[in-house]
Amino acid sequence: MNYFAVALGGFFGAIAREITGRALGTSIFPVGTLAINLSGSFLLLFFMTLFLERINVSDPVRLGLTSGFLGAYTTFSTMTKEIYLLLFQSKLLIGFAYLFLSLSGGFLSGILGRALALYLVNLNFRKNGAKDEG
Repeated sequence: MNYFAVALGGFFGAIAREITGRALGTSIFPVGTLAINLSGSFLLLFFMTLFLERINVSDPVRLGLTSGFLGAYTTFSTMTKEIYLLLFQSKLLIGFAYLFLSLSGGFLSGILGRALALYLVNLNFRKNGAKDEG
């Protein structure tokens, strides 16, 4: 069941990546891949935090969303290829800027996703706690 959930999530994640990449278009700077990877980092830590802190979901749901959907949605290999091509084409500043933004931005996006999830968990806890006391 877990393999099926990961495969199904991966199917939809790959489609979402293709749609998002096409919608953002192409330019000298790979905005589409950067946006996909940053949003994927945000969503991965957001959902993992919710699953660990508050929401009890089955393994197939958790794995289908995280390893499947978000694993297929984000793309480390495409980022690596794009950095290589930029450096190979002597676009060093753009290549290194993209590398820096991808790594630091992915890390910060993940932190923001986790922070938002913790905020929502604590907000929900305060609301439910206040109702229980009244």
